[in-house]
Amino acid sequence: MQIAILHLSDIHLKSLSDPVAGRALKIKEAVLGKCANLDACFIVITGDVANTGASEEYDAATAFLQQLRSALLAAGVGQVEFAIVPGNHDCNLRRANETRAYLLETLASYLSRRIDYEGSNFHALIDPQTDFFSFKAVITNRDMLPNADRIYYQRSFTVGGKAIVFHCFNTAWLSRKNDVQAELYIPADLLRGTEPGDAALQIALMHHPYNWLNSVNAQELETYIRRSADLVLTGHEHVGNALRIQAFAGDQLDYIEAPALQDETETGFQVLLLNFD
Repeated sequence: MQIAILHLSDIHLKSLSDPVAGRALKIKEAVLGKCANLDACFIVITGDVANTGASEEYDAATAFLQQLRSALLAAGVGQVEFAIVPGNHDCNLRRANETRAYLLETLASYLSRRIDYEGSNFHALIDPQTDFFSFKAVITNRDMLPNADRIYYQRSFTVGGKAIVFHCFNTAWLSRKNDVQAELYIPADLLRGTEPGDAALQIALMHHPYNWLNSVNAQELETYIRRSADLVLTGHEHVGNALRIQAFAGDQLDYIEAPALQDETETGFQVLLLNFD
């Protein structure tokens, strides 16, 4: 069984007149030129689908991604699925209010207490991503996630009898116009008791690499990921890279950092081919 992971990131779509919006068929050709006879292809996007998080930008992204998916299916790929996390450009800061601004200015105090995921303060922080999660529901053909499930969520698939799980981390829920390094945060209480037991492949997705998170929290997240995942895909920094970390005990974890799909300078994407046989 062979599957491909088509890793896209930092698309920054504004409209269908963007150059990248016309390249769905070229991307399909590039994937199939390297990966023939695919049982499945996962289109994985590690954030910044849109440029400013506006709903019309997601309309353009939906058209682009649906064309890409349809082209892969028409070319004979047996199954094409999406796994997506938001980035800082997926925050529609036009929706931000004074409560959010105050909470970001007093962030250490807010995070020092137990987060009420149903409360008005959390709603103010997560609300700028509403348009993203509406887009995500459409493109994945699933229900829109409630607020409480938007920081960490899983997507599970079965291909050829094998379970494949994506751990999706929303590192951008505290993003502002200019992110401050080492101030982002994934609440550790969301990670407890969530490890799938018998998946053949587990992949962690996040927009920001660890260095953008609070240093203690980054260590908590990295510990969870090293225990749970086989592969980590990130974006945000617009530079493609791949590295492998291997513990003395023999366990290994691969990190894949994506180039930007649409940027003013160098652009690109990455494809991973996994052969389960």
